[in-house]
Amino acid sequence: MEDDNSEAKFGNDKLQLHVMTSFKMTFSSCGYFDLNYSLLQMIASTTAVYVVIIMQFDLSCSCINSNL
Repeated sequence: MEDDNSEAKFGNDKLQLHVMTSFKMTFSSCGYFDLNYSLLQMIASTTAVYVVIIMQFDLSCSCINSNL
């Protein structure tokens, strides 16, 4: 009787493992775009580019003001 119970438990563990590995959870913004690591990477790289551009404008403005 105990063997049947252990077989059923092992079968349930295999089923739970299969469901956990085959189920892919995704987050989206009302279906417009997915919220995942590639979006975070894109946000970080865009922010870095904007910071570099702002720093370049700041340096060029300080050079112009020092020549006056």
